[in-house]
Amino acid sequence: MERPRIPRRAVSVIIAGATLWGGGPAWCGSGAPPVPAVNAQLRLVSPPQRPGNRLVRRVVLDIGEYRGPLVLLIDGADVSSLVRREGNRLVYEIDQPLQPGEHRIQLLSTDPAGPGRADWNVAIGAIGKQGGGREIYSRSGLSASASQVFGDKVRGSQVAASASLNVDVGAKSGPAELEAKGSFAYANTAPADKIEPSSYLAELKYAGGSLAFGDVSFRGTPLTAPSLARRGAVVSVVGAGTTAQVAQVSSNPVTGWETGLSSKERIVAASASHDFAGAEAPLRVSVSYVDGDAPGASGAGVSTVEGAANGRAAGVQGTGRLWGTGITAEAAWSRYDPDTGGGSGAEGDKAATLQVDRAIAGINWSGNYLYAGPDFASVANPGATRDRQQFGLSAGTGFGVSTLSASFSRSRDNVEDEPSRPVVTNDSYGATYALSVPSWPALSLSYLRGMVKSASEPADTPHTKNTSDTVSGALSYAGGVWSANLSSNWSMLDDGQAGASKTLSEQLAVTLQPWASFSLSPSLAFTRSDPASGPSQDTRLGTLTLSCTLLESLTLDGQAALTQNDASDGSVDSEQRNASVRLSWAAQWATKFFLARQATLSLSFSYDQQIDHRDSSQDQSSVSGLLGLSVFAPFEGSYQF
Repeated sequence: MERPRIPRRAVSVIIAGATLWGGGPAWCGSGAPPVPAVNAQLRLVSPPQRPGNRLVRRVVLDIGEYRGPLVLLIDGADVSSLVRREGNRLVYEIDQPLQPGEHRIQLLSTDPAGPGRADWNVAIGAIGKQGGGREIYSRSGLSASASQVFGDKVRGSQVAASASLNVDVGAKSGPAELEAKGSFAYANTAPADKIEPSSYLAELKYAGGSLAFGDVSFRGTPLTAPSLARRGAVVSVVGAGTTAQVAQVSSNPVTGWETGLSSKERIVAASASHDFAGAEAPLRVSVSYVDGDAPGASGAGVSTVEGAANGRAAGVQGTGRLWGTGITAEAAWSRYDPDTGGGSGAEGDKAATLQVDRAIAGINWSGNYLYAGPDFASVANPGATRDRQQFGLSAGTGFGVSTLSASFSRSRDNVEDEPSRPVVTNDSYGATYALSVPSWPALSLSYLRGMVKSASEPADTPHTKNTSDTVSGALSYAGGVWSANLSSNWSMLDDGQAGASKTLSEQLAVTLQPWASFSLSPSLAFTRSDPASGPSQDTRLGTLTLSCTLLESLTLDGQAALTQNDASDGSVDSEQRNASVRLSWAAQWATKFFLARQATLSLSFSYDQQIDHRDSSQDQSSVSGLLGLSVFAPFEGSYQF
């Protein structure tokens, strides 16, 4: 029997008095009850203790109100460090499903005040004959929800219902695997009021290769095709340090059952990468090529929306480490026609990027450079920056309990000095200092300045010269059962045309959590805006947030907020009051053939009031409620034959 693929650690000695899971009893209200004993608290929720044909990808245990130290063993391997806590449950996510056969799950308590242990034997894949290396599996799931809104201003609203079915089924035989995925959605509030397929994917895998059809993804070099997710087909091959892809996909996003493989408006792409052995780190070289059509594209550097286009682009990228310096460089070329309906036709251009990083004398340095010609473009990367040259430099270091970092960058648009457009430069530099002393509040201070100006403006084009300054600071502290954060931010924008405007914002947030199941978070915020012209305006905001676990599966959440707005000339004087409370009950139960179902029933109320002290006719208020039910049922399992 093959063991699960989990980290192995020696567990011959379990030290008593290890770190506690929580900081007190799980209790909402006054008066903390004594910590319950662990012996009667431990319960295996998933997987169920019975022979089955499921894929087991996680282990869930109910520990009740117990907060003492616990150790989780699976087939003798200690996985405690990989366990996360969700309320009164411990959850361990397994990288690979447990292999067919018998497995032993142990939960140990080493607390001298309440020692205990629990053991469970779980059978995986016991239904059907073993052997042969053939398997049929399902990793599907169904989600459904329904809600009803009611209140003093709600009349005749229908029950809103929605559902989604995620299908993931497949079959394996030795190194071959066939997998089919699909997603189907229904909402009675949608105009169609019918079940709609939103995605599908069929994939045939064999050893290191695969053929996928449907909603596929392709990745080339960053300048040509950083990520292309469309409807189409992709062939992938992985092996011996080499990864290669060939794809044909639709230029347009496709939904429903349309194939998306029309000979028109399509993109053909190919990419390959190989890792070469190096003294410090492997050198990876990647190449990619894309060719096809684009129904429309926008360029970040030119701020325009273009019509139908077509073209091709190729790129080569190298990344590695040489003599202590990390280097990533790419060069790309394109021939692109931004308007197939007319214009000057296709134009060729180039782009390049360079990134380096190195540690010198305890200081971490990094720099970057980008050049993108005005006509460079790729149908697989329509939002890429073009017609821009920029570089940046940053450095950071730490000394004792302090850290200091600084950065500078400059960009220049209109790289070929086209006379019909201005040359625009953008400079940005800043610095950040942080101080963190154990058992003391942590301090952070930063300053940032940005300057945008234009030159060589065409006739009748105004000169641009804007300067922005931002100063911010934060002070934070975390105690045993509370934490607080105080932040302040001041900024000024000096527009050469409109004048200077200023903004000041301050916030104080506190979180109190005397028990693991109870938290209370009050906060205060203030913002003052002084525009270049007109009156200043103040906004004050106070909020109070509550989260509480009443019982194991019953939670209470609430929030109240008060907002005040007023202007210095009296043109604005208003208040908004909002409050909401939500009570939810979550249940989970097992059935004979599938994994546990999960259901959540929630009841919430909200109150909204707006008061205008200048004009009472604008006052309004409303009270509404929402009753909702959501259900999730996983259909996971496998059959070995």
